[in-house]
Amino acid sequence: EANRQAEHKIAKLESEKKQKKKELEQQDELHKALIAADTANRAKSTFILNMSHDIRTPLNGIIGLLEIGEAHPENTKLLRENQKKMKISANHLLSLINDILQMSQLESGEVVLSEEPMNLKTLSDDVLTIVEQRAAEAGATLEYDKSTERVAFQNIYGSPLHVRQIF
Repeated sequence: EANRQAEHKIAKLESEKKQKKKELEQQDELHKALIAADTANRAKSTFILNMSHDIRTPLNGIIGLLEIGEAHPENTKLLRENQKKMKISANHLLSLINDILQMSQLESGEVVLSEEPMNLKTLSDDVLTIVEQRAAEAGATLEYDKSTERVAFQNIYGSPLHVRQIF
């Protein structure tokens, strides 16, 4: 009888040990899930913060160019140049908005870079159009090397939106 009770106690202790181990494993899984959710939440917050800034830049450029146009309605050359710059900024803004709408790709971890033909000179000119206006509004002068001699291949395939975001 004493042997049977001892075996029963051992079996009970082993069962309790297995249960504790299972509970610890579940707690570990929950902790990992919490960390993953927190990381995803921080990534979303960072994305939204960056996009908010990225959207304001071309929008402020468009507003500034409109104000310049209102101040100089007789200068048709300036108005035409500003319209071209506004179109570049508006297209960039549209690209950013499309990127936001594809946020589900970020959530799933599948950021898809497009493979479109693009010209680095044209792309950099577009970026500079946006940035120059922003610099002027801040009272800064933007200086850069306008030479394209160092770029071996100007026509490439890539994701123009993501290259603009990097710039």
